Amino acid sequence: MVSLPHTYNQKFGTLKAVKGTWDKKKVMTWDSVPQCKAEDCTSHKDCYFYKGNYSRNLTRCQVMSNYLRGVYLILVTNYDLSEPDLLRVGLHLLPLYKNLCRLQIEEHGIRELIRPNKAGNLSVHPLYDQIRNYILAIDRLWGSMAFDKYYRGAKGKKGSLKMPDVNGIINGDPDYYEGLNDDENATGEETV
Repeated sequence: MVSLPHTYNQKFGTLKAVKGTWDKKKVMTWDSVPQCKAEDCTSHKDCYFYKGNYSRNLTRCQVMSNYLRGVYLILVTNYDLSEPDLLRVGLHLLPLYKNLCRLQIEEHGIRELIRPNKAGNLSVHPLYDQIRNYILAIDRLWGSMAFDKYYRGAKGKKGSLKMPDVNGIINGDPDYYEGLNDDENATGEETV
């Protein structure tokens, strides 16, 4: 597995935006990771890094650190990006993923999906709408950056990659359950 440059790893999660170079291209990212909120975090009961491993020396949220590191590593290793594209990834796309991660951490800690609003009517928690909006914003930015032109493919060659349409994912597949029946008939086996 390819790893990120040493200078990037040293400055990752800090307020230092200039991280060094990657393939002779300057790398700038806004990936500052906030401090671990410990018991104030809504997801602390399920957090691998907090549960049994917490000490006052654990300063940054490790869930968010791993999330952002993974996103950035996938982008820089699978796409042949120019320096301006790396800038857009670091200063536009990564902050969107950071905020999405923050919302997903909060969402994990939500115990009541449906709750009463001010009028007393039941409604879905508004955090889910925010998560959806971030996913749509990330999808739009991916589309505007036309990443499919820069995809290296499994063997490092430039190729074509089509990102899934997020609208299809959000709206769902109306024929999904009918397709399940087709699969059962094709194999001749039925599930109980």
